[in-house]
Amino acid sequence: MGRGLTPLLAAVFTALTEEGRPSVVVVDSSTDRIAHWFAAVSYLLPPPPARQLSFATHLFRPTRSRLHLIGTVPEAPADSGPDDEDSYTVFGFTEGAFPRSSSRTPCAPAGTRRRRRRRLHQIRVDLDTGPHPWA
Repeated sequence: MGRGLTPLLAAVFTALTEEGRPSVVVVDSSTDRIAHWFAAVSYLLPPPPARQLSFATHLFRPTRSRLHLIGTVPEAPADSGPDDEDSYTVFGFTEGAFPRSSSRTPCAPAGTRRRRRRRLHQIRVDLDTGPHPWA
Protein backbone atom coordinates (compact mmCIF):
# COMPACT_ATOMS: atom_id res chain seq x y z
CA MET A 1 0.00 0.00 0.00
CA GLY A 2 1.31 3.44 -0.91
CA ARG A 3 2.76 5.74 1.68
CA GLY A 4 0.01 8.34 1.32
CA LEU A 5 -3.16 6.25 1.58
CA THR A 6 -3.28 5.87 5.37
CA PRO A 7 -2.78 9.59 6.16
CA LEU A 8 -5.17 10.50 3.33
CA LEU A 9 -7.83 8.21 4.79
CA ALA A 10 -7.30 9.69 8.27
CA ALA A 11 -7.53 13.27 6.94
CA VAL A 12 -10.76 12.55 5.04
CA PHE A 13 -12.27 10.74 8.03
CA THR A 14 -11.43 13.75 10.21
CA ALA A 15 -12.86 16.20 7.65
CA LEU A 16 -16.09 14.20 7.66
CA THR A 17 -16.51 13.65 11.38
CA GLU A 18 -15.20 16.81 13.03
CA GLU A 19 -16.97 20.13 12.57
CA GLY A 20 -14.83 22.85 11.03
CA ARG A 21 -12.03 20.55 9.88
CA PRO A 22 -10.21 21.45 6.65
CA SER A 23 -11.07 20.10 3.22
CA VAL A 24 -8.62 17.57 1.77
CA VAL A 25 -6.98 18.40 -1.56
CA VAL A 26 -5.36 15.63 -3.62
CA VAL A 27 -2.88 16.76 -6.27
CA ASP A 28 -1.82 14.10 -8.78
CA SER A 29 -0.72 13.92 -12.39
CA SER A 30 -4.10 12.94 -13.88
CA THR A 31 -7.77 12.81 -12.99
CA ASP A 32 -7.64 9.03 -13.49
CA ARG A 33 -5.07 8.70 -10.71
CA ILE A 34 -7.10 11.07 -8.52
CA ALA A 35 -10.21 8.95 -9.12
CA HIS A 36 -8.27 5.85 -7.99
CA TRP A 37 -7.31 7.58 -4.74
CA PHE A 38 -10.91 8.66 -4.18
CA ALA A 39 -12.17 5.13 -4.89
CA ALA A 40 -9.78 3.70 -2.30
CA VAL A 41 -10.84 6.28 0.30
CA SER A 42 -14.54 5.69 -0.40
CA TYR A 43 -14.09 1.93 -0.16
CA LEU A 44 -12.12 2.03 3.09
CA LEU A 45 -14.25 4.53 5.00
CA PRO A 46 -16.90 3.13 7.31
CA PRO A 47 -20.28 3.19 5.50
CA PRO A 48 -22.00 6.05 7.41
CA PRO A 49 -19.27 8.67 6.78
CA ALA A 50 -18.67 7.34 3.24
CA ARG A 51 -22.29 8.17 2.39
CA GLN A 52 -21.73 11.77 3.53
CA LEU A 53 -18.52 12.28 1.52
CA SER A 54 -18.70 15.17 -0.96
CA PHE A 55 -15.98 15.26 -3.60
CA ALA A 56 -14.90 16.36 -7.07
CA THR A 57 -12.14 14.52 -8.93
CA HIS A 58 -11.04 17.70 -10.69
CA LEU A 59 -11.46 21.36 -9.84
CA PHE A 60 -9.39 23.96 -11.64
CA ARG A 61 -9.56 26.28 -8.62
CA PRO A 62 -9.77 23.96 -5.61
CA THR A 63 -9.55 26.76 -3.06
CA ARG A 64 -12.99 27.98 -4.10
CA SER A 65 -14.67 24.75 -3.02
CA ARG A 66 -15.94 23.59 0.34
CA LEU A 67 -16.23 19.90 -0.54
CA HIS A 68 -14.69 17.33 1.81
CA LEU A 69 -12.36 15.87 -0.83
CA ILE A 70 -11.05 17.83 -3.81
CA GLY A 71 -8.85 16.66 -6.67
CA THR A 72 -6.69 18.80 -8.90
CA VAL A 73 -3.65 18.56 -11.16
CA PRO A 74 -0.33 20.39 -10.64
CA GLU A 75 -1.09 22.77 -13.54
CA ALA A 76 -4.08 24.26 -11.70
CA PRO A 77 -3.46 27.72 -10.25
CA ALA A 78 -2.58 27.89 -6.59
CA ASP A 79 -4.82 30.84 -5.77
CA SER A 80 -4.72 30.36 -2.02
CA GLY A 81 -3.07 32.78 0.32
CA PRO A 82 -1.59 32.46 3.80
CA ASP A 83 -5.04 32.97 5.32
CA ASP A 84 -6.29 29.82 3.54
CA GLU A 85 -3.65 27.43 4.94
CA ASP A 86 -5.93 26.18 7.72
CA SER A 87 -8.80 25.54 5.28
CA TYR A 88 -7.06 22.74 3.34
CA THR A 89 -4.96 19.66 3.96
CA VAL A 90 -2.97 19.08 0.76
CA PHE A 91 -1.63 15.71 -0.41
CA GLY A 92 0.79 16.25 -3.29
CA PHE A 93 1.17 12.77 -4.76
CA THR A 94 3.13 14.00 -7.77
CA GLU A 95 5.89 15.33 -5.48
CA GLY A 96 5.37 12.90 -2.60
CA ALA A 97 4.52 15.85 -0.34
CA PHE A 98 2.20 14.86 2.49
CA PRO A 99 1.13 16.81 5.57
CA ARG A 100 2.67 15.95 8.89
CA SER A 101 0.47 13.67 10.91
CA SER A 102 -1.77 15.46 13.31
CA SER A 103 -1.63 14.82 17.03
CA ARG A 104 -5.37 14.17 16.82
CA THR A 105 -5.61 10.84 15.05
CA PRO A 106 -9.17 9.61 14.64
CA CYS A 107 -9.93 6.44 16.53
CA ALA A 108 -12.46 3.99 15.17
CA PRO A 109 -14.35 1.40 17.19
CA ALA A 110 -12.82 -2.10 17.19
CA GLY A 111 -15.46 -3.50 14.81
CA THR A 112 -14.72 -0.73 12.31
CA ARG A 113 -10.99 -1.42 12.54
CA ARG A 114 -11.58 -5.14 11.81
CA ARG A 115 -13.77 -4.30 8.79
CA ARG A 116 -11.16 -1.84 7.54
CA ARG A 117 -8.41 -4.49 7.84
CA ARG A 118 -10.55 -6.92 5.81
CA ARG A 119 -11.13 -4.23 3.18
CA LEU A 120 -7.41 -3.43 3.03
CA HIS A 121 -6.67 -7.13 2.54
CA GLN A 122 -9.26 -7.32 -0.25
CA ILE A 123 -7.76 -4.28 -1.97
CA ARG A 124 -4.33 -5.91 -1.85
CA VAL A 125 -5.80 -9.04 -3.46
CA ASP A 126 -7.61 -6.97 -6.12
CA LEU A 127 -4.45 -5.03 -7.01
CA ASP A 128 -3.14 -8.00 -9.00
CA THR A 129 -5.25 -6.82 -11.95
CA GLY A 130 -3.02 -3.86 -12.86
CA PRO A 131 -1.10 -0.78 -11.74
CA HIS A 132 -2.87 1.60 -9.39
CA PRO A 133 -1.44 4.74 -7.78
CA TRP A 134 -1.60 3.24 -4.27
CA ALA A 135 0.07 -0.06 -5.22
